[in-house]
Amino acid sequence: MKKEIVLLASVFVLGACEVPGTPASSNLASSPAVSSAAVSSSSSIASSSGSQSSSENPSADNSGFVKVDGITYMISEDQTSCYVMAVDSTLKSVEIPDVVNGLPVISIYSSAFASSHVTTITLPSTMRYVGESDFDLCVNLKYYIEDGMKYLGSTSGNHKFALIDGSEAMGDFAVPEGTAIIGEGAFQEASNLTAITIPSTVVSIGDAAFIGLKNLTSVSFASKSSLDTLGEAAFFDCPSLTAIALPSPLTKIQFLAFDDCSSLATVTFPETLTTIEDSAFYGCEDLSSIVFPSALEQIGNMAFEGCFALKLITEDGLDYLADSSGNKRFALMDAGGVSGAFTVPEGTKILSGDAFSKGKGITSLALPSSLEFISDATFLECGPNTAFLLPSGSASFAVVDGVLYSHDLKTLWAYPRGKTDSAFAIPEGTETIGGSGFSSNSLLKTVTLPASLESIGGYGFQSCSSLTTVTIPAGSALKIIAGAFAGCTALAEIDLPDSLSSIGAGAFSDCSSLTSLALPSSILIIESDAFNGCASLSSFTIPASTQFIGMDAFSGCTALHSIIIPLSVWEVGNLAFTNEDDLSIYCEATSEPLYYWDYQWNDGNGVLVDWYSETKIDDGEHWHYVAGVPTIW
Repeated sequence: MKKEIVLLASVFVLGACEVPGTPASSNLASSPAVSSAAVSSSSSIASSSGSQSSSENPSADNSGFVKVDGITYMISEDQTSCYVMAVDSTLKSVEIPDVVNGLPVISIYSSAFASSHVTTITLPSTMRYVGESDFDLCVNLKYYIEDGMKYLGSTSGNHKFALIDGSEAMGDFAVPEGTAIIGEGAFQEASNLTAITIPSTVVSIGDAAFIGLKNLTSVSFASKSSLDTLGEAAFFDCPSLTAIALPSPLTKIQFLAFDDCSSLATVTFPETLTTIEDSAFYGCEDLSSIVFPSALEQIGNMAFEGCFALKLITEDGLDYLADSSGNKRFALMDAGGVSGAFTVPEGTKILSGDAFSKGKGITSLALPSSLEFISDATFLECGPNTAFLLPSGSASFAVVDGVLYSHDLKTLWAYPRGKTDSAFAIPEGTETIGGSGFSSNSLLKTVTLPASLESIGGYGFQSCSSLTTVTIPAGSALKIIAGAFAGCTALAEIDLPDSLSSIGAGAFSDCSSLTSLALPSSILIIESDAFNGCASLSSFTIPASTQFIGMDAFSGCTALHSIIIPLSVWEVGNLAFTNEDDLSIYCEATSEPLYYWDYQWNDGNGVLVDWYSETKIDDGEHWHYVAGVPTIW
């Protein structure tokens, strides 16, 4: 698993950026982008359903994509923000607004400017994620340069708004006052940097901003800091860093933020901190003493794995960490190899993602009324637990028939892995399957979802090896399925509702019995690994609404011998289509779109690619529709 984490981190070094709101395990290629360049050469074609025409990027009402003044944006799945996804190649001067569709613009997708010839870019004050690699192909782009540092300005006239390239920094360097963003990978080449001072004006430190700086020993923040965003792998592999005091108003330490900072001995957390994500301090071997802020709500999986010097509070064989109010049972970090009927002691407020990583023998689990927060991975390794138990008086959770819910019953947190029922109907009113949900349950065969359900978390039904039937009612509100059904090896079919706009990363990966799947016409995005390893999938139609296909989306679908990529698809990720046997891909585009289709979108091994033509081209590589069937000219 550690190897996988390191490989993910290497993505950032190459300049990729994970779009916020996606699971930590999905990389940039799982985030959608659109490109008018991809369809500029295509004319209307006759499809099996009639005439199909190329069109401008669709507008959106807080969902999908919206195009304004030549810039295409994507609305985030949680509908709280939006991202710049593509820029028309005709634009030379680009000013990105603070707000689109009433939502703040916070990020730029890594290939948004892939075909752009812009000379000036002005960023919005709402921007949080930006990096020099976003503009690699913008050869005429003019940066503001001072003391060897490259900047991009903002709509407010601040020339030093975003520090894009700090590779010339060395020794003890102070980021200039007024800088608001330290861009993704901004200092990753500054090998002689030993100390960095970050001014109060900085609101965001981007992904991999200081990754791999072997000589960095000191990071200091000015008083009255404005920092609210600390990106993934921000200080990954800074082995000389010994201490850091993180400032308010920071609320989240993201995935891999301090991974492999092997000399980091002291970390001071701000009282505003609510979340420590997966592997945030993985491999910090010298980290010895930490105190959590009382506002902390979530400690991710392997967040402190490999922190061998960490001084835990051990009580009755259970390992805790205290908070700033003096609660020694604040966070249960490791319950050890507990088994049988186990009771979490009263006073415990948080269960970390690793709390029960050794609890494979647990048969029933009683939670305290003091418990307020659990991690998505908290119960992933719990044994054949037959029921959750909860005393009266809990303000955060509820248990119904042994199943753990939030107190308001809107979130189903965990279904006991040892519960012997073969069928379960999730109660109407449930809106989210969170945490580990039904993961690794080998007894359930049939599940009925309520119409009220809106999202299924990344571990939702993962590895439910006996699950054959999932019933989704008419009028379903379901919008998000991340890695929800990964590894459901007995699942042969499922009817998805029109409410879905995306198939999440790894959603059906390794569903080896899945033979066919009809996607609703509402699907805009098929994310990375969505159907990876579906070896029995022999029939599949990509809807004409689809605009993005992520990396490895159909890799290993060895029974799939023919598929049509509709004209609507503007981006295809790396190795989206691979097949050990034979696979014919009929592309409705007349030629391979530039920039937005990865140069290796198929592996070329056993894959035949044909392009649409309305007129006869007798080269064996062009096709047209005959009675709705793709036919080579």
